[in-house]
Amino acid sequence: MSDYVKKLGLFGIGIATLTKEKAEQIVGDFIKKGDINKEEGKAIVKELLEKSEEQRKDLIKRIDERTRETLKEKGVASKKDIKRLEERIEKLEAHVKKLEGKKGKK
Repeated sequence: MSDYVKKLGLFGIGIATLTKEKAEQIVGDFIKKGDINKEEGKAIVKELLEKSEEQRKDLIKRIDERTRETLKEKGVASKKDIKRLEERIEKLEAHVKKLEGKKGKK
C-alpha cells in the first residue's frame, strides 16, 4: 500500500464511503502541492477506490451476518424455513384430499 494512502488515514468506515470524486479531490491536492505526480495520483486514486470497495463489501457482509444472527436469536423464520413449511402444508393438503376422496367412495 502506498505511503500516501496510509497517510490519508482513510481506513475503517470512512474509506467505505469514499467516492471517486472525493478520492480525486484528495489526491489532486497532493498533486497541486507537488508531493506526487499525476501518474502516482492515478495509482493512488485506483488503490483508494479498490480499498473502498473491499471495505464496503466487508461491511455489507458483516451487517448481513449480524442481521441473520439477530433474526435467529429472536426466532424469526427464514425464507428457507417458510418454504419448507409451505411444501409440508401442500403435501398434507394433498394427503387430506386423497383421504376425503376415499371416505366419499365408501
